[in-house]
Amino acid sequence: MPRRLHCVLAVLFTTALALPSSPVLAKGKARAKGKNAALCQQMQQVANRFVSAIRRSRPLRGFMSKRVTVTYRTDDRSEGAYNGKTVAEAAAIDGSVTVPGMTGGQAWVPKNKKIKPRPKTMKLHVGKTAYAILKEIRESGRRGDLITVDKKALTLYIESTPRVMTFHFRLEGKVLRVYKLSFSEEDPG
Repeated sequence: MPRRLHCVLAVLFTTALALPSSPVLAKGKARAKGKNAALCQQMQQVANRFVSAIRRSRPLRGFMSKRVTVTYRTDDRSEGAYNGKTVAEAAAIDGSVTVPGMTGGQAWVPKNKKIKPRPKTMKLHVGKTAYAILKEIRESGRRGDLITVDKKALTLYIESTPRVMTFHFRLEGKVLRVYKLSFSEEDPG
């Protein structure tokens, strides 16, 4: 479990901050002292390097725990919801991760059609998907697009409506590593 911190940060990043030549994350004010302040600063630095690696299409396995929990969730107006979860080795994160799950729920079109639950497998390429979201943030100029770091929860969010990637970090020895990542996509219609 990530350590509970007493520092506060919710840094919102607009399109200008998402440009390749700009620093990824602005410096936030930590209200913690000692080890907590150091951990907050470390999270800021790791998040900067992590997003920079995504932008440059560099391998991400160096930021990962040995085993990473991957969750995948979609909500589609015509196919209903999909929820999947798997555990992947760090080396697999740079390729395509297969996420088994179930579809089901209720579709909006046609006319609240009930979807029978059935198994389905989705593939997630973490680096390419995160890169595509960062590109959308840079190109869109919409205020709803952002990159957020919550240093209290040791979490990095990369969001461009309707897609969100969330990277959960924890301290392993003296290094912050991603131990869980989530991808969700909601049909905005």
